[in-house]
Amino acid sequence: MKKTLCLLLALVLLSGCVPQSLVRHETSVQFYYVSENPDFFSPLGIMGAETRTLLESQNSLADMLRLYLDGPMSSGLESRFPDGLHLIRAEEAGPEITLIFDDSLAELSDIRLRLVCACIARTVAEFGGYETVNLRAEHLPLEDDREMISVRPDELVLEDHSAGQPNALVLLYFSDLNSRYLIGEQCAITAADSANLPELIVRRLIEGPQSDALRTTIPEGTELLNIAVEDRICVVDFSDEFLDNRPRNALGERMTVFSVVNSLAQLDEVDAVNILVGGKKIDRYFHLDLSGDLIFDERLNGPVRSGVGESDATLYVCLEGSGQLAAFPVRIREQAESDRVSPILDALRNFTEANGYYSPATPIRQYKVQRDDGELAVYLATEKLRESEQHLLIRCVVATLRELPEVQSLQLYINQEKIDLGVDPFRRSWILP
Repeated sequence: MKKTLCLLLALVLLSGCVPQSLVRHETSVQFYYVSENPDFFSPLGIMGAETRTLLESQNSLADMLRLYLDGPMSSGLESRFPDGLHLIRAEEAGPEITLIFDDSLAELSDIRLRLVCACIARTVAEFGGYETVNLRAEHLPLEDDREMISVRPDELVLEDHSAGQPNALVLLYFSDLNSRYLIGEQCAITAADSANLPELIVRRLIEGPQSDALRTTIPEGTELLNIAVEDRICVVDFSDEFLDNRPRNALGERMTVFSVVNSLAQLDEVDAVNILVGGKKIDRYFHLDLSGDLIFDERLNGPVRSGVGESDATLYVCLEGSGQLAAFPVRIREQAESDRVSPILDALRNFTEANGYYSPATPIRQYKVQRDDGELAVYLATEKLRESEQHLLIRCVVATLRELPEVQSLQLYINQEKIDLGVDPFRRSWILP
C-alpha cells in the first residue's frame, strides 16, 4: 500500500443505508470499493460503487465474494485488499453473519483495515440483507488484538453536511520513542483545511504529536518556507534550521526525513517528495541523499504487532554514497518458535531498493542454516559476485546476524567456500553512527 487515503471521521463508526429486502435472487449487485476521488459530501463519501451482473451460477455468497475480491472493473475505484485475500467460511445467525477470511486480513492495520472491512460489509449486507456483518481472520487477531470487527450497515453515515466540522482524517507520521519506526497519529481535517492539505500536514508535523508516546521529528526552530505539488511531486522548502539542527545519527535522520515523506505521500496527488532547505537542494542530510525525489516506504511504519506474530529486528543494509552499512529496523514474522535467522535472511535477500537503501544480499539464491546452541553456520549460494560485492555481502550478513543475542559465534560459507571471519568478525566501523 503506498497510500493511506483521507478517511471520513464517521467511518470509525462505519456507515450507509442498506435495503432490508434480500437481493440474493437479483441478477445485479452493488460492489463497494474505495474511491480514488472521494466526495465527502455525497452519500457514498470515501466509497465508490459499481454494478455487477451475477450469473445464476454465481448467486451464492461465496461465489459473489470470490468475484468481488478479484477487485473492481471500473476506473476510479481500488480494492485495498491484501493480495490473495479469500473467504474461508461464513457463519449465519439470523440477521447477523460472520465472515472468516484467511490470515492476510490480519496484516492490515489502522485506516486500511477499517476501509476494507467497511467496503466488504456494505457489499455483503446489500447482497444478503444482513443487519450486522462481522469480519475476522481465521487464526490471527486483528488490529489492537481484537478477534473481529463488527459493522452495522444501518448505522452508516458516509456523508457530512456540516462543512465546518471535521469530516476526514489523515495520518501524521511521528517517531516512536526509540527512533525505530514511524507511528501514524490521526489528524482531523475540515473541508476548509482540505484546500491546501500538504501545507496543513507539514505545519502539523512541525507542531509535534499529541501523544506522549511519540516523538517530534522536525528539528527545533524549523519553519515552512514554501510547499507546492507539481507533476505529482511535492516540493517542500524548509528554513535553515531543518539542516542546522538535524539529527546526528542515521536512525534519527531517517525518522525526520520520512515523517515528512510518508505523511505527504499518503495523498493521492503525491507520488514523491523533494525536500529543499532555503530554496536549495542539499546533497546529504546527515547521511541520506536529499538531492532527488523520495517515495513512500511502508517498511518504516510501525508499530511491531506482536499479537500477529511480528517481532522487531534490525537489518544492516547499504546506504548509497556512504560506504558504510545503515541500520534498518524491520518487522518480521518468525517461521518457527525462537527461529529468527531464516526470516531475517529472507528479509535481507528480498529487500527492495528504495530511497538510497539497498541490500548486498539480494544475489543470494538459496541458503541453509545449521545451529548448535549459540553457534551458527550459514551456507549461502549466490550469483557470481565481484570481490567488492562479496565483501559487502559478508559485512551485511555478519552485522545483521551478530545483532541477534542468541548468536554467540558465526561461520559463513559462500558457494561452499568457508569465509575467514577471524576471531571477532564484527567491526563497529562498518556501521553508520
